[in-house]
Amino acid sequence: MKIPAGRKEAPLHAPKESSLMRFGSVVCTLSAGVLACACGGVSPSSLEFVDISPAQPRLGDITTIRFRAVDSRGQPMAGAPVDFKLQTDVPGVTLDPKSAPTNKGDGIASTQMVATSRVASVVVLAHSGDKQASSPPITFAGSIPNAKQLTFQCGSIAAIASGGVHAIGAFDETRYLIAGDQVDCYAHIGDRNGDGVPGALVSFM
Repeated sequence: MKIPAGRKEAPLHAPKESSLMRFGSVVCTLSAGVLACACGGVSPSSLEFVDISPAQPRLGDITTIRFRAVDSRGQPMAGAPVDFKLQTDVPGVTLDPKSAPTNKGDGIASTQMVATSRVASVVVLAHSGDKQASSPPITFAGSIPNAKQLTFQCGSIAAIASGGVHAIGAFDETRYLIAGDQVDCYAHIGDRNGDGVPGALVSFM
C-alpha cells in the first residue's frame, strides 16, 4: 500500500509494558513498604526485668540493670528502643545511659547506675512503646548502720559445741575479773542487710 507523501504509518500495535517490568515494579514497592515497617516504630509485645549485676552492689559500684524486649512470637526483639529512669529521683544516684536499643539475639537493653550517697533503696523503670517493667528494690551495702546489725564480743569462740558463744577467759573461779588480764574485743557495724559499713566511727567506754 502506498503512503501519501507527508504522512507516517501509524504502528499497528502500541508497545506494551512487559510482565517482567510490571513484576519488578511491584517488588520494589513491596520492598520499600517492608523496609518502612521494619525501621519505624518498633514496639515489643512485652518487656521484662532480667537481672542486676553485681547482685549485692556497694556504694560506688557500677551496677548494671538489664531488661529484655519480646515480640509477638515470644522471641527476643532486636532494635527496640528502651528508656530508663528512676522511679523516684534520689540525690547521689546517677543512671546512664537513659536510653538504649535492645541487642540482636537476646533482646536485652541495659543501663548502669552508681550510688555515691547513703540511700535506702532504688527502683529502675524501663519503657518501650506502651510497655513498662521495673526492677526490684536495689539496696547498697555499706550505706547506713543499723542498730540490729551491731554486734560486740570479747574473746574467742569457746568451742564448736558452744554455738558460737564467745568465751571471756579473764575471770577467776569466783567469776571476778582478773586484774591486769587483757582480752580482745570486737565490734561489727552492719547495714540492714548485715553487710559491713566501712569507715563507721565506733566509740568504746
